[in-house]
Amino acid sequence: MRPFHFRLLWLLPFALVIGCSGKETGPPELPPPQVTVSKPVEREVTDYHYYTGRIEAVETVEVRARVRGFLQKIHFKEGVEVNKGDLLYEIDPRTFQADVDKAQADVSRAEAQSQLARTEADRAARLRGTEALSEEEYQQRLANRNTTGAQLQQARAALATTKLELGFTKITAPISGRIGRTLVTEGNLVGSGEPTLLTTIVRVDPMYVYFDVPERNFLQYNERIREEGVASASSGSISLSVGLANERAIRTGVSSTSATTGPSPAPGRSRCAANCPTPTASLRPACSRESASPWASRSPDCSFPRWRSPPTSRPVCAGGQ
Repeated sequence: MRPFHFRLLWLLPFALVIGCSGKETGPPELPPPQVTVSKPVEREVTDYHYYTGRIEAVETVEVRARVRGFLQKIHFKEGVEVNKGDLLYEIDPRTFQADVDKAQADVSRAEAQSQLARTEADRAARLRGTEALSEEEYQQRLANRNTTGAQLQQARAALATTKLELGFTKITAPISGRIGRTLVTEGNLVGSGEPTLLTTIVRVDPMYVYFDVPERNFLQYNERIREEGVASASSGSISLSVGLANERAIRTGVSSTSATTGPSPAPGRSRCAANCPTPTASLRPACSRESASPWASRSPDCSFPRWRSPPTSRPVCAGGQ
């Protein structure tokens, strides 16, 4: 049996041959990375100021009963749009119609008395200066003519008053707008002692949006108005963008500011009003509304087309505003 060390020496050359004949391998080569390149664009952007406003109606009218009587009929549905002159309520007109008929009779009687007094006064004028009529009687007939004439005017005025009260039994809408709920139902006595409040009507187009502006921003607005050549800052206007609290995107081009309404309850702020058209029925008085003013300073800015800014960044707009 051959020793173990001879076997080891015999296998060693084969191991050396096998180890030297192999080639060294490395990691595969990667292709060059693709890089997207965009040239920056310099343009003018508009900074916006955001405020929380409150919607108020331009006109609010309280509909009241102007005469005393029982409410006979209601002619509208609560919360709908009404037009100026639409019939809203009816009060029982029977007593007022009787007053009109009585006043008409008084006018007829006064007209007859006045006609008789004029005829007697004309005959007295022809007989004046003769023995058939004394001067005292002539003066009495003239006075009677003037008295009956005044009584006729009084009767006609009373007739006009009764007709006016009869007209008040039909209550119509004084303005066009949205009517609220009725505060008095049919069959109740209204107008007893004082005019009874029946309902309210608010004008919904346009509306005012009131918002408080920091004094620093307000001074910037006035300066910008003067730069555009307006005679005075109070007569200028500022374009606004407004939106409701549940709207993701703020609608633009629907509002323009009016003059300030005075100091705000908060120190260091001024209260402004915006005249806001409301073509849709989604807006109501007393709703909260967000307004954005593009009248802050405009400055050049660099942005990259095809790249979007992070959500936390301010919006970048082209300088067309």
